[in-house]
Amino acid sequence: MYASGWALPKSPIDKTCLQHHQSCSQCQPNFLITEPVQELHPFRAAGGCGSSHQKRHRHVTALISRRSGMACMLPVCAARRRGRQKARVATADCLNRFVQAISNGLDVTGHINVTLAEGLGPDVAQRLTIRRKEKALHDDVSLKRQFFSCLDDIDLDTIETRGLLCIDHSAALKRLQGTAAMVMPEAWDSILSPEDSVFLRHGFLSTLEEAGCVSLANGWQPRFLLAWNSSGELVGAVPLYLRLGQHGEFCEDWSLPDRPHLFVGVPFTPHSGRRLVAAAWLGDAKRKKVERLLLQALVELVQLSNLSINVAFSAEEEGKRFKKAGFIQRCAWQAWWTNRKPVPYSNFGDFQSSLKPKKARNIERQHNSVMSTKGLQLETIDGAAGDRDLVSPKLMAEVWRCCYYSTQVRYGNTPDLNERFFRLLAERFGHHILLVLARNGDRLVGGSLSFSNSQSICGRYWGYPQEAERVEHLHFECCYHQLIKHAIARGCHRIEPGNGGDDIYRVQRDRGFEPDLTPSYHLMPDPQLHMKYSEKLPPNELPSWASSSKSAYSS
Repeated sequence: MYASGWALPKSPIDKTCLQHHQSCSQCQPNFLITEPVQELHPFRAAGGCGSSHQKRHRHVTALISRRSGMACMLPVCAARRRGRQKARVATADCLNRFVQAISNGLDVTGHINVTLAEGLGPDVAQRLTIRRKEKALHDDVSLKRQFFSCLDDIDLDTIETRGLLCIDHSAALKRLQGTAAMVMPEAWDSILSPEDSVFLRHGFLSTLEEAGCVSLANGWQPRFLLAWNSSGELVGAVPLYLRLGQHGEFCEDWSLPDRPHLFVGVPFTPHSGRRLVAAAWLGDAKRKKVERLLLQALVELVQLSNLSINVAFSAEEEGKRFKKAGFIQRCAWQAWWTNRKPVPYSNFGDFQSSLKPKKARNIERQHNSVMSTKGLQLETIDGAAGDRDLVSPKLMAEVWRCCYYSTQVRYGNTPDLNERFFRLLAERFGHHILLVLARNGDRLVGGSLSFSNSQSICGRYWGYPQEAERVEHLHFECCYHQLIKHAIARGCHRIEPGNGGDDIYRVQRDRGFEPDLTPSYHLMPDPQLHMKYSEKLPPNELPSWASSSKSAYSS
């Protein structure tokens, strides 16, 4: 990949021509031209165009980076004194060095272009065709017809070819369709840092789509915003979905009119993470620029489509940006466990000693009760800590059936996730899976499924088989006690159990989990409606379970 602003000769015969003269029609086809991104320093270099009109271009003005051009061109100047042939050899020899130096010296982010694309699943190239077929099956006024077509009908320029996305940013938002909308896993994951939420990884988001959990039939239409620099590199993204219904967003108490709307977040996943995802390898200034452009594109899309938008579980530092852009903040709370600072807990006993004596005794009593159950054995499988090979599709199918599906059915819920999703996770995402399983002999009698990276553990699902007898306190052991013990052993900073009701939060508080603000942000295109819902929001007050008097810690 070559630096912007550099005219690279395509054929060896033209390697002495270091700059393309646009007035020269014979020379033009031999060069790959990109857009300049900063002022460059003119410098005289030897050579011509290597063609019959060589005399006209005997001395060409080279565009040399202020930072590195002079050093790269010195061998050329020296070689000129030894004859023209040696000058050509020297020029060819230093060309690779020059391209490398100029790539390091120039700001290749230059122009940032934001595009409305599809999701990350394998059928991205066919999705426009699929939506058009579905649209034809419904009448003009139906909600489903609006759902299938409302983002495709807005007036945006369309890009349908692959390659460098050198787009004029005077129109802030473009549309990618067909194969141009495909994003490779390596490109997507390259914009994430090790500290980012595991649920933003390509392996998780694409598996939701491929397994059919996120689909048109279920009211989910992935329409990610992607930001590219002028060299065609992905430098930012927003996990954006067009929704019909609100189930799976965990913003259900935000009652919007019954019509399609936009959602930013991870489906079925009430865990915090960046939503304006600028590439982690950009410097602070460039990262803020990308975040600002992504937010501008979101607001522009709301206005163009006349759709409201929900942004769920964004990172704490993004909140100010959303509020400044006019979004309404809706307050919500979760209970998180955080490792001690500045000196982390050394073991589980060290953690227990920090609790009020009564709380510590209750945890010890419940732990002993579970461990004394006849025939019961606990097993922790951590794909990130050497157990990757143990996370097999067969095991994950068993976890789906015995822990996830059984719990959904027990409480009268329609399962959001299918067995295929769990099996695919084992194949593609096993290095982030953390299981705490309880067995009696070979029979699984309960367990929890969490996801982890080097920083945190995110609890997601717990359950026990429909035909099995419930083991008292096993829920607490698999979801809290064993996870805390494992987090301390691995040096993790926190545990996020996700959403729960007030009763669940009280149980968590008794085990050292503390309240943490997890707001969502909302914007409506109609100012009057936006104001109406803003006035209906409850005040930003701590719920009763989050009171400091409920803390399990002794001080």
